[in-house]
Amino acid sequence: MSKVKNNHFVSRFLTEPWEVADRNLFYFDFSTQATKLRTSKFVFAKKRIISSEADRRFNGLIETPLGSAFSEIRKGREPNFDDMKTARAVYLYFLAQIPRLAQAHKPGTKDLEDLLSMSDAKLNLLLLISTSESQAFVAPIEPGKRLYFPEVGVFSFPVKDPGCVSHWSWGFGVPVSLTRALLLISKTASPKDVKDIPLAEISVGLGEPCKKVVLPPGVEKFSPEEIASIVNEHRTLCKELVATVDEYRMTIRRHIEESGNVLEKIPGFFHNKVRIKTKIAV
Repeated sequence: MSKVKNNHFVSRFLTEPWEVADRNLFYFDFSTQATKLRTSKFVFAKKRIISSEADRRFNGLIETPLGSAFSEIRKGREPNFDDMKTARAVYLYFLAQIPRLAQAHKPGTKDLEDLLSMSDAKLNLLLLISTSESQAFVAPIEPGKRLYFPEVGVFSFPVKDPGCVSHWSWGFGVPVSLTRALLLISKTASPKDVKDIPLAEISVGLGEPCKKVVLPPGVEKFSPEEIASIVNEHRTLCKELVATVDEYRMTIRRHIEESGNVLEKIPGFFHNKVRIKTKIAV
C-alpha cells in the first residue's frame, strides 16, 4: 500500500492561529533549549509514515469535520457537537492522536491504521461508549493569557471529579485558538471546575514525548534566554501540579484500601477513574 510523501502528525489546520509571516511557526525545542522558526509545512511532519488509504480515511473522518468545527469556534460561533460526524471527529481525534504520534516516531507501529480501518459501525460504537463516559466542550482560558500548541497535539490536566473515589480524574484538551481550547472531561466532572486549572501554562506539555511546543505570536520580541526561562517555568509548574494531585490521589486510595476495601479501575477510554469493588469481611 502506497505511503503519503509528507504527512503531518499534528494537522496543519490546528496550528494556523499560531502561524506568523509566510505560514511559519515559532517554536521552542526542549531538547536543545532553543527557539526555531520554520514553515508549518514541515513542522510536526514526516515522510511516508501512513498509507494513502489511512490518510484519506483520517481526513474524511477527523480532519474535515473537525476543521469545520474549529473554523466556527475561531469565528466566535459554537459548533454543533450534536451532529454525529462532528461528535465522532472530536472523540476520534482524542483516541487517534497518541497512536498517530507513535506511528510518526516508531516505525512499524500500526495502532493508528488499525483504528482507521474499523468499519463505520464500529467507530459509531466507539462514539457511543465515549459519549457515555465523557463530555466535550469549548472553554476560554484566563484573560490576558495565551495557549501554546504542544507537539503531541493534546495536553492533559487533572480535574476534580466526584465520580472517582480519589476525587480527581484526568481531562484532555486541544488548543483551538490562542485563547480557547476544546476539552474532554469525565461525565461526572464539572466544566465549572476547569476554570481553576492553569490551561495556558499546562498546554506547554508535561514532558516526554512533547519535545517541541509552538509559541504564541508576539513572543519573538523576547530574547531566547527569556523565552527559555518562561517556557521551562511553565513546564515545571505543570509537573508540580500533576505530582501534587497524583500524591493526593494515591494517599486517598491507600487510606481506602487500608480500611478494608478493594479498588478497581472504572472501564473507559480516557479518565483513569477507580471505584470501590468490594469490602473485605473482618
